[in-house]
Amino acid sequence: MSDFKVTLVGGKGIAAKIASFSADMRKEIARDVHAAQILLQRTATRILKQRTAGRGTGRLRAFIIEDIVEREHEVTGRVGSPEKYAEIQERGGDIHAKNAANLTIPLEAFMTGRHVARGSAHDLIGTPGKYGYTGTFFKSGILFGTQGKGKNEKSVPLFLLRPSVNIPGRPYMEPALAEVTPIAERNIATGLERLLMKRR
Repeated sequence: MSDFKVTLVGGKGIAAKIASFSADMRKEIARDVHAAQILLQRTATRILKQRTAGRGTGRLRAFIIEDIVEREHEVTGRVGSPEKYAEIQERGGDIHAKNAANLTIPLEAFMTGRHVARGSAHDLIGTPGKYGYTGTFFKSGILFGTQGKGKNEKSVPLFLLRPSVNIPGRPYMEPALAEVTPIAERNIATGLERLLMKRR
């Protein structure tokens, strides 16, 4: 998750005024922060769409906007993806096999048009006919599927087996924050100025 945090700084006099804001005034601040959350969500979604070019499951774009948290001088709104691989997509890093000796990395022949695996290696081995293959075998760190029989049999590389793999970072939230932050700061500052004028 990425935080969009607004910390109100302005000396004891300003802090006292803010502390004395009515519930309605605080709701106005929260509304401005929520507007920033929505803008961040839409911007990150647009960047992801541009960078994936229609590939993938699209689950990473299912951003969550969490409830706003208010403290004395701080209003925080969080935006992010619930997908467990969201952070490694943003920052990059190594993925290691945990419950097996190797990761199974789908190759082009086993991909859909959206560049998503048609199924798991485990499912392919158990039911090769489901995917149009007569059988499977391993050779040189690759899982092959077989098609045809006898002289007409051919082998197709379907999965690469590796104990770990490095995923390059493809930032989407960081550039979204860089684009949205100046706009949101300006809008929130304008709202606060308007509220403080009412308290004079």
